[in-house]
Amino acid sequence: MITRKKSTNLSITKYLVVLPVLCILFVLNLYFNTRDTSVLAKDQKKATIKTSNQVYDSVDVVPSFNMEDFQKNFKYPEEARKACIEGKVMLRILVGKNGYPEKITVVSSDNKILNQSAINAFKKVKFVPAKLSNKPVKTWVTLPVSFKLK
Repeated sequence: MITRKKSTNLSITKYLVVLPVLCILFVLNLYFNTRDTSVLAKDQKKATIKTSNQVYDSVDVVPSFNMEDFQKNFKYPEEARKACIEGKVMLRILVGKNGYPEKITVVSSDNKILNQSAINAFKKVKFVPAKLSNKPVKTWVTLPVSFKLK
């Protein structure tokens, strides 16, 4: 078998071509990696802004409301009154930072006729908002509404 010694000129030419390509790839890699972290930093700023509207499960002070405001807005459904329907409706209310209900859902109900009346009564009630570290925050509160005929 014939063994030939590789040409030194060919080896030098390969290194002269490969070395600049590797340098260019290295510089491009650095450029795109720093660019990606700046995009991440922007996303983190957006996330911080979004968390200001975060709904908290655990708070220092739970929302409260004036019972007189609720009673003023509460109306027993006429259809339920005529049919002598009584019962309880459990509402889940998202109380905003400003104290106003942002969303109200029915968790459970003894009779569907009573649901809308319970929701309407709380739509107009202004709560004292929940607080976390002495700052008002959004949170959910679950409240019962009892319907009893006199």
